[in-house]
Amino acid sequence: MGVLWLLWARNSLAIATWAAGDVNGIANAGAWGDSFGAFSAFFGAIGFAGVIVTLVQQGAVIKQQQEEVHRQRFEATYFELLELLRAARSEVRFRQSEDYRLSNKSSRKKSSLEEGPGAFRAAMFEFKFWLSREEIPQHRRTAIDVLGRLYRKRVHQRYESTFGPYFRLLYTILWRLKEDKKLSSEERRRYANLLRAQLTSFEVGLAGFNGLMEQAKNLDELLTDFRMLKYYPSGEVRKALEKVYLPKAFQGSQTTSSASEMLEIDPLETGYLR
Repeated sequence: MGVLWLLWARNSLAIATWAAGDVNGIANAGAWGDSFGAFSAFFGAIGFAGVIVTLVQQGAVIKQQQEEVHRQRFEATYFELLELLRAARSEVRFRQSEDYRLSNKSSRKKSSLEEGPGAFRAAMFEFKFWLSREEIPQHRRTAIDVLGRLYRKRVHQRYESTFGPYFRLLYTILWRLKEDKKLSSEERRRYANLLRAQLTSFEVGLAGFNGLMEQAKNLDELLTDFRMLKYYPSGEVRKALEKVYLPKAFQGSQTTSSASEMLEIDPLETGYLR
């Protein structure tokens, strides 16, 4: 191979002259070949454009695949968090206080320890009792402080060890929905509706008051952004929530008198559940 390259280097002019017929033929052949430059550039541009289009299409496909993978991962994590929320709900405990029993002139000698959904129900009715004795200021910021302190004293301080994990999980779910930039507004709404469907009105109401505490970070903002309070039945509790939450949190609300009546009567006092 080296010998052939050496022969071509020493005899290239003679070989080209022989192939073209004479030296002038070589010059003419060069000019004729140059005439194809424009066509070469045109086809080169077409080829380059084809490469660009292919890269763009591949980029779009890759982006779509990444979004689909992200959506699958998000859904897997989201439903895992929902399962954890259900598990945390079953671990919630609450016993209505002696102050509540005596002040409410209850016929029961001792309050029973409620678990799971019953704990939220018992906590809400005790909190509603103390709420009815509280003067709620008209100024929104002051009302937030008053209701936040009331909830902290009557519920949070007594059973933080069981209510705390539940509300932290609720906060985590809403926070992930808000912070995920790849989700569309419609997807966020759909996931929020799915979460709301898992919650009883007692859970939603207590979440609203829990969000007023300083320890709750911006849970109140998340509850507002996703309109988690919009189906809460009318009554004294809702009126208190409407004083401290922006109207957006309640948009689209439709309530029924029967649901409102059920939430206004403590079944543990009336024997409704017995």
